[in-house]
Amino acid sequence: MKLAELERKRISLSTLIAEENDRHKKQLSELNTDLAETNRLIAASADGIDLDALKLAESVIDVHGIFDKAGDDRTFALQKAIDDLAKGATNLKKAYVGTKQYAHWHGQFVEHGYGMGPSHGSVIFSIGIRRSELGRDLTGPEIDAALYYLRNLQRIQAAAAKSAA
Repeated sequence: MKLAELERKRISLSTLIAEENDRHKKQLSELNTDLAETNRLIAASADGIDLDALKLAESVIDVHGIFDKAGDDRTFALQKAIDDLAKGATNLKKAYVGTKQYAHWHGQFVEHGYGMGPSHGSVIFSIGIRRSELGRDLTGPEIDAALYYLRNLQRIQAAAAKSAA
């Protein structure tokens, strides 16, 4: 074999090894994500959470941030979302609710249109409708599941934290 052939073979093998390593890393990442989700659902189920309601709710609403760390107005924001869902989610179709960190106030209530945020401070907790679901009315079972989810939010988040530990 000539030196040029050996160099081409080295380059080719190095490329194949790099591609295989990338594929392997991607596969491991996907498996770890699936395992974490499975552990989260097991922990929620062990805590008595209705998994069908949980999964249905998570398909239509987005909750970002940890309720227990959401500050002073967190209960107000949660109740506002619950009240709106009970009335058909009219306001949540237009804006999310939550709390923000601002200056010396941790957890000030916010309500902003989707894609918008506060001009001062940053959102630390929010409840809204998933963007993929904004163009339609939620069904009765979806609203019931979302209400169940929000009424059990602390238990759901505590089970998720326990499974992640």
